[in-house]
Amino acid sequence: MEEYVLVSQDRMNVEIYRRNAAGRWELEAYQGGDRVELVSVGVGFAIEDLYEDVVLPQRVED
Repeated sequence: MEEYVLVSQDRMNVEIYRRNAAGRWELEAYQGGDRVELVSVGVGFAIEDLYEDVVLPQRVED
């Protein structure tokens, strides 16, 4: 496995863990406005495309 992806269901957030040359996992996090890159399959897209038609809960500010 070269990378794995975690997609949040309650906020626009994607975390991708990729194995580096030393065999260690590195985290790359994406939020609104970012372009998500799936290096292992050569695919990139706007994070907003992933969340199209998803109704996210309203966040309450402290």
